[in-house]
Amino acid sequence: MDRGVWRGPDREEIGDRAGLSSTGSVAYHLDRLEEHGLIRRDRRWRSLRLGN
Repeated sequence: MDRGVWRGPDREEIGDRAGLSSTGSVAYHLDRLEEHGLIRRDRRWRSLRLGN
């Protein structure tokens, strides 16, 4: 993934790597991970943090 300037992956890229067929399923899983406190996301940017 040579993107020049680093940026977080978009939903499509996450889905491709995780074997998920739709961006909706990626969003669902990201929501569940956030709900359980495993990640934190800043909705304005493509960023997330692992853990608390």
